Formats: sequence, structure tokens, C-alpha cells
Amino acid sequence: MDLTGDYESQAVKGFTARGYKVHGVQHRKVKQFISSYGQKAKTGKIAKMLTMYGGTYL
Repeated sequence: MDLTGDYESQAVKGFTARGYKVHGVQHRKVKQFISSYGQKAKTGKIAKMLTMYGGTYL
């Protein structure tokens, strides 16, 4: 979940109350991670790259 001001706090509470794991990230770090694999952040492969990011850092 992108950390945007404090807007994410309600979403975090809702997801964790339902048993989901939630991790807050700064978009710059995710974009740098994706770029390190030679991918542009605005492609159709973004979901796969986000899954890789989550698996690497969680």
C-alpha cells in the first residue's frame, strides 16, 4: 500500500481486521526496485513486479 499522507490508515485497519497482511511502502522504493530489473514502472508486468517486491521485503 502506498503511504499517502495518513489516508491509508483506515484501509490498513480494515484489511488487518479481516486477516490480510499489509505493508506500507514508499512509491520511490518500489519504482527503484522495479527499475533494477530493467522494467518500467508503468507496464503490464507491474503486478508481477509488485509480487516480487512483496516477496523480497516481507
